[in-house]
Amino acid sequence: TNNVSYAGGSEYPAIGGVVAKAGIKTANESVKITDCKNTGKVSVTVWNSNNLRMGGVVGWTSIPVEGSAANALENSGEVTTNKSTTLKTAYIGGVIGQSISTFNTIYNTGNVTVINASTTSSQKVYVGGVAGFMDKKAAETIKQGNNTGIINVSCGELDGTEDYVVGGIVGMANATSITSNGTSKVQSNSNSGDI
Repeated sequence: TNNVSYAGGSEYPAIGGVVAKAGIKTANESVKITDCKNTGKVSVTVWNSNNLRMGGVVGWTSIPVEGSAANALENSGEVTTNKSTTLKTAYIGGVIGQSISTFNTIYNTGNVTVINASTTSSQKVYVGGVAGFMDKKAAETIKQGNNTGIINVSCGELDGTEDYVVGGIVGMANATSITSNGTSKVQSNSNSGDI
């Protein structure tokens, strides 16, 4: 229920209201993330970082998450990142920042705010009311998700090399997979939050 804040220059920061990062990419490793709720504000200011992953509940899952039939994740806290100098890529979600896993029954009512996102050329920013980015490394699904929070992305000075992807549920679902059966699905979701 308390606020989570981070300011620093870590190369690959991961920040979440409950779980910052799940997994270290070892073979046959998995974790369980179920019945988690965050009500506190999650805020980040970073610099000199390659990739930021942040979410109201989970920042980043780099390995599969078990128990995905009913994860029951909920966020009502504000998720915000302020002006981030030389940040190359950001994955920001109301509930999940970046994932390779299936998540089911997830809700976000907190506002998602990205301020002055672009301060460097070729920056990529993926923002979603539920998840910022669904990765291509495994079959993953976001289903029965709901977002009512406001999504506000404020760009800095642009030079045409930036890539901004913003969605009410998912910023980007990458269906190109390095495995033969990998797919990304966004199924039975709803968004009523302003973008």
